[in-house]
Amino acid sequence: MNDSKKTADEKFEAYKSANQYARIYSDLWYSSYASFYYKLDSSNIGKNFMKLAQEYGKLYLAEDPFTETAPTVPSKPNKNDYSLGEDDPAYIEAYNTYMAGSKAKAEYDCRKNMHTAACNIKGVQKAEGAASEFAGLADFMKAAVAAVQAFDQDSSQLAPAKAVRSTFGKMNVYLQTVILNNTTIKVYCEPKEYSTYWSTSQKSTKDVYNQCVDIGEYDKLSAFVAVIKEIEEPYNNEDIQKAKEAYENVPSGLQSFVSAEIQAKYEAILACILVLNTKGQTGFRLSAFLYRKEGFIKQK
Repeated sequence: MNDSKKTADEKFEAYKSANQYARIYSDLWYSSYASFYYKLDSSNIGKNFMKLAQEYGKLYLAEDPFTETAPTVPSKPNKNDYSLGEDDPAYIEAYNTYMAGSKAKAEYDCRKNMHTAACNIKGVQKAEGAASEFAGLADFMKAAVAAVQAFDQDSSQLAPAKAVRSTFGKMNVYLQTVILNNTTIKVYCEPKEYSTYWSTSQKSTKDVYNQCVDIGEYDKLSAFVAVIKEIEEPYNNEDIQKAKEAYENVPSGLQSFVSAEIQAKYEAILACILVLNTKGQTGFRLSAFLYRKEGFIKQK
């Protein structure tokens, strides 16, 4: 499997001719030492299968290359070059143009990466023919990606993600381990905005599966939103506790779906807890700073 002189088809036949135990043992091979150096643990299980899949993925990509031309991104403007700095209308216009270009480039990179991912998944499907213990992996990859995309387009689309979670639960432990520990092949890519530019976030099968798990618990996000909406001023300690508990139930992968309006109200509730003094006569409000120190307010 590590012989660069062998073709993908030759490696396929060698991998297929070995029994399952030999294939598992081959994952421990370390070419630099020419010995079975690695220990059998979750980080190595499926290693050679993924290598074979990627070799076929490269062949499929060569047959069907990504041909779209990358967009040109304008240079990021320097506020010091404008008389009014960040408030200068010309600077604002130039900065918005730059950010739009940065976003367009990130979206282009995602399309390119998704094209490569599709070729690699096709490679996985090909490699499955050499190792029955990996049967269904490519279909699982495709279903997990489709489920995440469906939810991104319509947050009411929960069934596909729940189906992916159900499929995973029925898999054998060996295949589950491969999915959760082998992150070599990226199957999904999405644009991501940072403070001063756009970039991409590539995800492995493990990542998209975990997203599906979170999506399957979308009702917890809906419950949080409902709790925040029903709380009215003036806020009290009971409101604080209710809001905190509802937020902590929201899966981390879904917290970014909280609207700006709901997030702002949640932070306002946490920042306005009333603490009575020792005489119980007056009270004061703890600053939001103290709550941030305690990790009660989501940091962006």
